[in-house]
Amino acid sequence: RRIDGRRAVQSYEHFNQAYSVPTNKIQKECTQDISHPMVRTHPYSGRKSLYIWPGMTTGIVGLPPSESREILEALFDISAWPEFVYSNDWQPGDAIPLFLGQARFSLGC
Repeated sequence: RRIDGRRAVQSYEHFNQAYSVPTNKIQKECTQDISHPMVRTHPYSGRKSLYIWPGMTTGIVGLPPSESREILEALFDISAWPEFVYSNDWQPGDAIPLFLGQARFSLGC
């Protein structure tokens, strides 16, 4: 309930600092920090899911940084519990289900 209706800040610069090379000036202009809902509801099942990721989520809009970090760290920890992680014993012919409208891809700015 503390996060329902809240928005998370996503940062490609944060991602690049952790996993890649530093973000250059052009990349910063094309990939400015954005916010989006932390909780998304599946359009068919109605099930709620977290829409955050340790590699890119840097804060919660409207909360002090310390409280934001505390909540995010707890959610990141919980989301890694085995009962919340999908795993598959891949076999030839398996496919990854893609749900329209559940993922966003950016092709540039």
